[in-house]
Parts: sequence; structure tokens; C-alpha cells
Amino acid sequence: GDREHRIEVRIPPELQHAATEFNRMIRRINETEKAMEDLAHRDGLTQLLNRRAFDEALLEGFARVQRHGERLALLMLDIDHFKKINDTYGHSAGDDVLRNVARTLASDVRVFDRAFRVGGEEFAILLSGTDAVAARQTAERLRANVAAKSTTIDGGEVSVTISIGIATAAQAPAPAALVKAADAALYQAKRDGRNRVVVSDDAASPTDSMSHVAG
Repeated sequence: GDREHRIEVRIPPELQHAATEFNRMIRRINETEKAMEDLAHRDGLTQLLNRRAFDEALLEGFARVQRHGERLALLMLDIDHFKKINDTYGHSAGDDVLRNVARTLASDVRVFDRAFRVGGEEFAILLSGTDAVAARQTAERLRANVAAKSTTIDGGEVSVTISIGIATAAQAPAPAALVKAADAALYQAKRDGRNRVVVSDDAASPTDSMSHVAG
């Protein structure tokens, strides 16, 4: 029952082939299980990590914050007026937009940061070792890059924008509080006109509380 077990046979030599086949079979089982585990943590449409992976990564990141005092920032992102894309061009076009935005997000974050699709048109990014100032710089870059790229739909080019809310773990007592703060900042960005970055009250400085930069 131990799948890490390997059989090493030296005598008699006629059993060497059986041992080799056994070890090869165990290796294939392990590879298949790892592939299945990866699929369970991936969004089928965008190939980003999914909500399940986000929940696990958030708990792990928060544990490092509490254990080692590491910095952690959370970006919650939402595609502006996405329903209009679906209503105007169809859900297939909406899927193309989602994939395009996902590619932009995945290519623009650091290799040790992670991007997730956590809802229909909602994404999240966990930035390790990052404070509110650096997180905002990253968010502004992502916002600008998404706006600059278009998706080909019915022979034409369609561009979208994103709104981003930011919170940091420094002021959040628990993972759920961090998500709630970032979500509140995202909703504020929506209310303020979309295509902008908003830093939560707790993450921002007293002179920059709930600040935003319009696109």
C-alpha cells in the first residue's frame, strides 16, 4: 500500500524485470495522481488556478504572515461591464475575453506570485512579500496592460478594463477579513467609475485612504 516503496532485486536476476515493471507502474500512478491534483486546482477555461487553489494558498500565505511576519497583499480584480460583452457578442466571445485577460494577468505577475480565477469575471492575485505601496504599483500596471490589449471578436477588436481592490494582511486578523477588505475596495472602485485601483482603508496611509487613480 506504500506508493513510495521501490523494489530493488539483485538476486535472483530473473526477477529484475518484474521489479523494474513494478517501479515503472508506481511512477506512472504517482504522475497521474499529480496531474489529476493539478487539474483539480485549475480553472478549465482560463487555466489559471481556481477558487479551491486560492482558498488553500490564502491559508498558507496567512500562516507565513503569522509565523514569520511576512508581508502579503491581495488584489481582487473584476472585468468592467462584462455582462455587456456577453449580451452583445455572445458567451463564446466572453470566454475569449476571459482567456485574454487571464493570459495578461498570468504573464504580468512575478513567478512567485499567483493569479486565480475565483468567479465568473472575477480574479484574485496574491502578492507575497508586498506592502500596500508596491501592491498598488503592481495593480496599476495590470490595469493598464489589460486596457491596452484587445480581443478579436467577429473580425473586430474589443477592449475591456478592470477594477482592482487591494488589501494587505498586516491589518487583517484572518484570511476572511483580508478577502472582505479587498472586496470592499473593489466595490468602491466600481462605485467610483471603474477602471481604477482602490486601496482599502486599513491598507492605505491616513492621507491616502480609499484612494484611486482613474484610467
